[in-house]
Amino acid sequence: MKLSIISIIFNNDKNINVNKFIDGFSVQEDQDFELILVFQKVTKKLMNKLKKVPNKLKDKIKFIFNYKSISYEQCVFQGMEKAMGRYISIINTDNKIKDYLVKRLNEINQEDVQIVEYKPRLVGNVKWKPIKRLEENKIYDQSNIEFIAKSFPFLFNKIFKKDLVEKVLEIKNLELRLNSKLSINILYYLLLNTNTYKYIDQRITREYIAKKFSAFSKTYNKSWINLCKYIQENNINAKEELFYARIYFEALLLPGLLFGNSHWFSKIYKKLSLHSNKPSELNIKAISDKINKIYESKKDPVSANKYINQNNLEAQTLLKPIELSSWNKILSNFEE
Repeated sequence: MKLSIISIIFNNDKNINVNKFIDGFSVQEDQDFELILVFQKVTKKLMNKLKKVPNKLKDKIKFIFNYKSISYEQCVFQGMEKAMGRYISIINTDNKIKDYLVKRLNEINQEDVQIVEYKPRLVGNVKWKPIKRLEENKIYDQSNIEFIAKSFPFLFNKIFKKDLVEKVLEIKNLELRLNSKLSINILYYLLLNTNTYKYIDQRITREYIAKKFSAFSKTYNKSWINLCKYIQENNINAKEELFYARIYFEALLLPGLLFGNSHWFSKIYKKLSLHSNKPSELNIKAISDKINKIYESKKDPVSANKYINQNNLEAQTLLKPIELSSWNKILSNFEE
């Protein structure tokens, strides 16, 4: 079997049509796959909605039921442990499944690369068609680990080879706390351990970003700290790459995703100016303060990073903190 697809069924999303999602796989042009559905938490209401599995998929589908709610990252990890395919991909259940999905995913990795990344596209509360960050079709290896710095920090737009996933599954004491599609823990453990990487400048899926997008800086901060400890303890020479990845994530991507809705941005920003004490505004202020602290650090000065000193728009933008009043324009500066 070539491809294992892992899909998480969220316990708090009332709008997901699980049956429609499953049916999308019964009409795939390429049937060389398995589908692993992981229930974040089983509920009677959710099970009542689940219809009979189509006959065509009976030998292709696996269910993992959790009776106590666990994090998104833990769900992904469970799916990876059960995967039997030579390659693994994460396709979230709020995606629209096209009949060519499996065929395209199976076609884009002809060189047996451990990680293949394809161009992401975000829809929903945030609409974004980002420009590429890495050279297309180039196979990167350990002699050039720029991909650690400049891979899009998403798990859902990549294909991972099974042997790489198995290596990460063996890492002891992994903290998989993030309950967000931006599961940077699993992603960067995979990126830090891969031998080969390739970027394909093609869009295959569209990822839905909901209004209640999770962007709590403290949670992600702990993840970055753990990743830094990991490379130190395992003598992985990727400090500059990981630091740049963090700056991009926290100072550019998170603010851009938070304020992708310009109407909401103007409303919140006005309240911030009036010193509102509502939790949502305080969270935005906390993220802004956290970004400023990163730039104020004397131990790891941002300006000393080799990727920050490259001559491109992204690096120039990240030389200093982006003004809060401009957060709603960030992503549009890096869009086709």
